[in-house]
Amino acid sequence: MAVCIVIMMLQEKLVLKREKKLLLSDNTKEWDYALEKYESNSYRNIRADSMKKDLKKIYRIRLSAVCFLFGLFAFAYPVFNYIRQKTSRDNEYLNTASATENIFAFFLTIFGTLCILTSVYQFLGLPVYLFLRKNHENTEAIERSYMEGKMICGKLNGLNVGFEYCIYYDLFGVDCINVRNIEYAEAIIKIKKEKSTSGFYHKVKQDISLKLTVKDRKFPYSIDLNELQLDNICDELMRRGVKIIKKYFKGEINNDYF
Repeated sequence: MAVCIVIMMLQEKLVLKREKKLLLSDNTKEWDYALEKYESNSYRNIRADSMKKDLKKIYRIRLSAVCFLFGLFAFAYPVFNYIRQKTSRDNEYLNTASATENIFAFFLTIFGTLCILTSVYQFLGLPVYLFLRKNHENTEAIERSYMEGKMICGKLNGLNVGFEYCIYYDLFGVDCINVRNIEYAEAIIKIKKEKSTSGFYHKVKQDISLKLTVKDRKFPYSIDLNELQLDNICDELMRRGVKIIKKYFKGEINNDYF
């Protein structure tokens, strides 16, 4: 399972690298083609003939792989700690150091187990089944809105903007939002400038996100996006009568490693 997921993720990265190379070339036709592909990549094409199958693909390819890899990394230290204690001959060192290390390894084992279980939960598509069971009365309308909508995928979540409903997903579940219940959307861009006090380097970091405030919901839905995705999803929401509030934050971080 993990090998297939990693191979598919590597294939997507190779395609993006080729398109970036085309963007840097001098050939006008290739540049136009690459620009068109780059803009189209801000949306994710629906890759199945139903909402259920498409959401299951998202969970299997995008989200379950992340949790599975986190689980493997978390198990690395407990395994290393166990082998080291079995093979080490320095008993005095083990008596003084192994207590805190074993506690740390114990918590990492719990964290890794939870990540693996979450990965299995996502790979089996259980969040999708729970979502369909919860909204069984409006399944046809939600399905029609989803298949005709535009899908934007962030790092660990995403949003499908349809004419009547918006479908939000994250690591733990899927939720349906009636467009009429969206009070407003916040387009947030945080620009952080990192520079050394000696002035040897200068780096700009952008944190871009969209927050949807919905009636009768305490916390807003939040999605991490890039700048192009943010512009496109704001355009789609504005076409549906959603109020957009844009917020810009700027700051500086001084770092000096010398």
